[in-house]
Amino acid sequence: MRAFCPVAAPDPAPGLEATLVGWMPSTGIWCLGADDSGDPVEAAKRFVDDHLAEPFDVGDLSREAGLSRSHFTRLFRDREGVSPWDYVLTRRVHRARELLEQGTGPSDAALESGFYDQSHLTRIFRRVTGTTPGRYRRQGTIVQDDRPEPR
Repeated sequence: MRAFCPVAAPDPAPGLEATLVGWMPSTGIWCLGADDSGDPVEAAKRFVDDHLAEPFDVGDLSREAGLSRSHFTRLFRDREGVSPWDYVLTRRVHRARELLEQGTGPSDAALESGFYDQSHLTRIFRRVTGTTPGRYRRQGTIVQDDRPEPR
């Protein structure tokens, strides 16, 4: 559930404990939610981890956080030091690395970690790690750090 909402949230599903997670000054309403952290960046990061192999964009992340796209992007960059999309790509590369280390082929690793295809994985993987997925799989080493370069 979103950390913040523009209108009062309905009662939570049975078995979920509702918590007040945010005051919306524009509406004068406290919002209810199942997320007790109330942190939109953490809510978006959990969404990324839970939906890594699925297609989504920054708009989906900002909706999950309950913020406008521009406000969410600024808040995320200030807190994490990278844009939301660079964070997503880094998480996907980490997942692809795990799969490659387990013996998964690059094309399967690409699909299971949320990349469109193997060439998409190869392009981003090389930018993040400095090597290709195939070479990484054979050598098991990383040349650069795990942060993508800012665009």
